Amino acid sequence: MKKILLVENDAFLINVYTKQFRKSGYSTTIATNNEIAAARIKNIAPDLLVLDEDSSGGGASFALRKIKESAGIKEIKMLVLSGFSKIEEPDCASVPSDARCISKNESTAEEIVKEIEKLLN
Repeated sequence: MKKILLVENDAFLINVYTKQFRKSGYSTTIATNNEIAAARIKNIAPDLLVLDEDSSGGGASFALRKIKESAGIKEIKMLVLSGFSKIEEPDCASVPSDARCISKNESTAEEIVKEIEKLLN
């Protein structure tokens, strides 16, 4: 079973995403900020980091760098959930080139799972 670490601070979205990820066959662990995410990465070695841009405290690139440094890892697949309506907005512009970025405002949980499947397969 593939493992996902979801970094999200909105309780409602945590519930929605976690249910959909688990329904789709993914083991899902939650972190509400970068520090918790770094600790959990060390413990669970996730296959994918799903990062809410609003929860990251400084943007996706900053968050990924801090999480990697804290967890002592070099590579991890990442999907950034942007709060903006258009992918061209600043959230996605700051995403590392090896990550994907989608708008959580314009995507259903099922569509997010499709992006996850693309990244993991």
